[in-house]
Amino acid sequence: QIIDLGNNIKINKQTGKLQVGKQEVAINKFSRTFYGKNGKLEKQEQTINSTSNFNVIYMTNYRQFLVVENSVYNSLYFQLFVLENYDKDLFEPTILTPLAKVYKLKI
Repeated sequence: QIIDLGNNIKINKQTGKLQVGKQEVAINKFSRTFYGKNGKLEKQEQTINSTSNFNVIYMTNYRQFLVVENSVYNSLYFQLFVLENYDKDLFEPTILTPLAKVYKLKI
């Protein structure tokens, strides 16, 4: 099955690859995020090819796909505000809603 993201970018679900024009590149991680009935962000993550530099995140509630390189995916900003992954010793969430996320630095 092929998912067309527009701009000549497609995801081939069978091969686990991104098609950019005529070029194919492997997907490192495929993540799906959604807000549960309790209002908390839920995540499902699957590693497809750990040597790849590209990650795909499907934000279910927004019906949006994000395709990002490892440097973006692993950045603090992306981890905090897209995936809500944070070091509980360093950060304390004060507001976590689908529209706004605010963290307090503990140190």
